Amino acid sequence: MSSRVARSLPWIIAVASSLAYAVARAPLGTRAPAYIALHTGLALAQLALARALLDSNTDTRIQQRLLAASVFARVALVAVDPFTTTDVGRYLWDGAAALSGHDPYAHAPNAPALAALRERWPLPADHHDVVGCYPPLAELLFALCALGGPSLSLWLWKLSLAVVSALSARSLARACETPAQWAAATLWLLHPLVLFEGGVGAHLDVLTGAALIWALLAIERDRWGRAGLWLGVAVSLKLTPLIVCVALWPRARSRWRFLLACALLPLLTIALPWALGLALPGSLPLVATHWNFGAPLWTALYTRWPTSDAVIRPALSALGALWVLAQWLRPRASHSAIARDALLGYAVTNPTLYPWYVLPSLACAARAPSAFAWGLATVTPFTYEVIDRYALRREWTPARWPLWLTAIVPLALALAAWAHRRRQRA
Repeated sequence: MSSRVARSLPWIIAVASSLAYAVARAPLGTRAPAYIALHTGLALAQLALARALLDSNTDTRIQQRLLAASVFARVALVAVDPFTTTDVGRYLWDGAAALSGHDPYAHAPNAPALAALRERWPLPADHHDVVGCYPPLAELLFALCALGGPSLSLWLWKLSLAVVSALSARSLARACETPAQWAAATLWLLHPLVLFEGGVGAHLDVLTGAALIWALLAIERDRWGRAGLWLGVAVSLKLTPLIVCVALWPRARSRWRFLLACALLPLLTIALPWALGLALPGSLPLVATHWNFGAPLWTALYTRWPTSDAVIRPALSALGALWVLAQWLRPRASHSAIARDALLGYAVTNPTLYPWYVLPSLACAARAPSAFAWGLATVTPFTYEVIDRYALRREWTPARWPLWLTAIVPLALALAAWAHRRRQRA
């Protein structure tokens, strides 16, 4: 690759990501293929950019353009219609319900108590009979954005995600000192999963990923107390980063102080609403015991034993827990690698693997790159092949071929990377 093309790659990716506007306006039936093609093309461009950065030992001009291009991409996508998901509608509905004085954990959108709200606020697209499940801190953020009303709330939410994501990108870029670190950072700066799940899907996981980046950067400076606080923020927004707290706990300089820092904000933001009478945890048990999508391992087991889901789910949870605890046996691995692999284990063993569930893993991989993480982040959005049928006919019949790709591609890339490293050592 010529140096001129390499220097242009950050802006090529950033500008090309705006093609999401064209995909959002495409006729139903053509959006999913166009979105998957755009995502795949940008993921390959990001990989080429990472390779160019690895080779740019003396050329810092690519690095200088990275942050500006990544910020531009995030801000430029704020006005894209979130056509890949219905989650953001639920976020803002929950926020509006809380603002109206109702408990989102007790009242589903179709509840009689919310009749007045339904007259002035658009209903979520689906799950009208399911109460809220997001942690109270997340619900508070939804409510703050819902202050903008039906016309401005989506803009406020997406702009908030863009700002937080851009700030985390800035912190990550400032921490990069070597070409290898810059190459890894492109996973958070310009991988399309990060850009689109924030700028198009507007998913909460962008915030948890940003908090994880700040936590890992604090750990690198041996500031475990600050890292614990950032991990507490992540857990207060979504419970998944609790896995990282467990995986990193034995490494903390002061283990119990780190644990206290991790637990402080989650305990406050859960205990206080619970004491005030909110019906926590809402529908979280329902989601944990019944939701499934895009997960090859669960699908394979369920297909073989369709009447044994009550056994399969706990067994996978136990396997995921053992995987997290197994990270304690890797003293030579970096802190970021431990966090990354703990989250990847959760993703693989979870019965539900939406593309945005990979965002926290990718945030950690931005300090500890992984072929498996890159492959998972690149192929899980292939499950969006179902979006056109669902938008047109509310028909939820996901195809099986994305599951095969999700099972095979990340593992194949990981094995290829391992073999390449062995050849280099030899």
